[in-house]
Amino acid sequence: MRLRIKDARGLAAPHNNGMHPKLLQFAFMILECERGGSDRMVQNRMIKAPKVIVIVVLSLALSGCTFRNEMDQKFGDQHFKTSVALIELHKVRFGEYPNSLTDLKFVGEWDQIALSNVKYKKVANGYELDVVKGWVGKPQLSYPDEFWKGLGVVRSNMKP
Repeated sequence: MRLRIKDARGLAAPHNNGMHPKLLQFAFMILECERGGSDRMVQNRMIKAPKVIVIVVLSLALSGCTFRNEMDQKFGDQHFKTSVALIELHKVRFGEYPNSLTDLKFVGEWDQIALSNVKYKKVANGYELDVVKGWVGKPQLSYPDEFWKGLGVVRSNMKP
């Protein structure tokens, strides 16, 4: 496919007959090649383009991993704390921990998201609660000893 100047008119800038300066430069390079001029300039441009694309894709992928990890931590933290709050509220209201998460009363629609991302098991002296998923993956969280005081969490993958 050959690029002609008329195909690129009016794209970005009002100067240079309505063409963006870089696009105009590229169009002149193509015209030079069509006239039998050196196509080395075009080849150099074409070699540089894949390198730039690879660099951009890699940087996006690496920043995506950081973003995903941060979101896993934030969502995992929210899932865990929401679940603890609902379980502890159930104990205050009914005098015992629920046998399963489906026994919880007055659960909101958004609470269902948190409850679907944790694993709960009632044990003799409290309960076990594990975060299964944060946003996409499994978060790595830890809380200070003070956080655990007064809670019935006996074992958790969030507990040291």
